[in-house]
Amino acid sequence: SSVSRDLLHWSCAPKEFCVPPASYYRRRRDPFVFWIPEMKRYGCVMTTWMKDSGPKETEGALSLATSPDLRKWTDHGAIIHPGDMNEPECPQMFTLGGRWYVLASIHQGHGEKGGVGKPSYWMSTSPLGPWPRKPSGALDGGHNCAAQVALDGKTPLLFGWIPLKPSLGGKQKGWGGHLAIPREIYTLPDGSLGCRPAPRLSRRLAELPWR
Repeated sequence: SSVSRDLLHWSCAPKEFCVPPASYYRRRRDPFVFWIPEMKRYGCVMTTWMKDSGPKETEGALSLATSPDLRKWTDHGAIIHPGDMNEPECPQMFTLGGRWYVLASIHQGHGEKGGVGKPSYWMSTSPLGPWPRKPSGALDGGHNCAAQVALDGKTPLLFGWIPLKPSLGGKQKGWGGHLAIPREIYTLPDGSLGCRPAPRLSRRLAELPWR
């Protein structure tokens, strides 16, 4: 982890800022830190590979830790661990319309149908769960890779990258490529999420000379 006072100059963070290790996982990575208003605590959701339970192709999970000050952390362990999922990469947790969502890209391995995985999401009423074992839905296909949500004011926008070379014939999908046109994320009456081109951007694209 790293720290900065101006977001320009960075240094290694003191050890006290690290989420403490635990015995249940073999690897944790891709930490995402966010604020939980109802708990008045920070959360940190992480891609997790569970320990002593099988290969990462089936023992992927998402774990959560919370902290009042980013220094003293309480580890809540794996909040999503179905037992048949590869590592869910680049997770995010956010709230929309009174519900909580986890967004992640479940890795699909290599080969023709492999790759980083489509942006899948789980839905709950609380960051601590209960969370469903299976994703509640997906926001796009498998070629919108490692998608993340950012806020344009109050509008959540989904960004991901499109690989230059698909993972065909057993070859690994190359990292990097074009940034996907951002999608606006919105909630449906049952809490599920929809995805559409951002209206303001769509108007601008319509004005461009395409060829």
